[in-house]
Amino acid sequence: TLPSWPGDRLRRADGVKAVDEVRSKLISYRGRLTYIAASDMRVTSRYGELPLLGAGRWREMGLRLVGRRSVVVSESFARKFRATPGHTLLFDTARGAVPFAVIGEYEDYSSDLGYAFMDIGQYRKYYGDPRLNGIAVYARPGVDLSQLRARVQSVFGGERIVVQSNRDLRLDALAQFDRTFAVTYVLDAIALAVALMGIVATLAALVIERRIELGVLRALGMTARQGEAMIVTEAALLGTMGAGLGTAAGYALAAILVFVINPQAFGWTIAFVATPLYDLQLFGAVVFTAALAGLIPAAAAARVPVAGALRSE
Repeated sequence: TLPSWPGDRLRRADGVKAVDEVRSKLISYRGRLTYIAASDMRVTSRYGELPLLGAGRWREMGLRLVGRRSVVVSESFARKFRATPGHTLLFDTARGAVPFAVIGEYEDYSSDLGYAFMDIGQYRKYYGDPRLNGIAVYARPGVDLSQLRARVQSVFGGERIVVQSNRDLRLDALAQFDRTFAVTYVLDAIALAVALMGIVATLAALVIERRIELGVLRALGMTARQGEAMIVTEAALLGTMGAGLGTAAGYALAAILVFVINPQAFGWTIAFVATPLYDLQLFGAVVFTAALAGLIPAAAAARVPVAGALRSE
């Protein structure tokens, strides 16, 4: 929690448009760990944007939390406790067991423990807890964020706090995702290299097996260039079949991940979005790469001796 809350001093700081107070607390509900979260809904509903699931707009729903024993719950909380809009949650507070009505559900990927989100006035009223975990400072248009960061830090004096802009936070999150998935890109490259070697090996074996056939075709008038084209075409067809089957398998696995594994493991779903343009580009790249891999066995096919093949026949 924050060491102190300068409140009005921060709200009066130059360049500050609004300040939102944020509190989250780990609790036990029905014998399982989850989070209670709270903020100033008059500010959150105006400047924030919670991605709601189902009907309704966040601004109207956020204002419905002010002064009422109501909460909106995260998707993982709703799945974990089967608490959809219309249900009532009974929380153990400093004033005893207090019922809170669930009026909405929203997307959240910050914790699979789940969140029940209420107005901070209601939280302080029933939990008697004035502490904060964080503060959201909304800047006035045109304000330099680095200067505003310095002013916020000066308000807190020498206390150890972390002040970070939303833009920097987003960039840090994206950088962490990139680092996390960097290993998958390496695995993709390895899989592609193995696939290309497989195409080369398969077609090379076929060229050796079809030496007589290639010799006869050459004797009947097929040129070396036409023989190379035939092998490259076969390689492209292999790539086409692989790309088609891989795309279908990829979508099937993505659907299983999104609609089965994620809800069971984390309690949330992520957006399932088709990418036809990207798939088409990838499809073309795979076919082209497979055709390039066919150049090596194609060159071997062009060097098949006609006379030796005919003597064997």
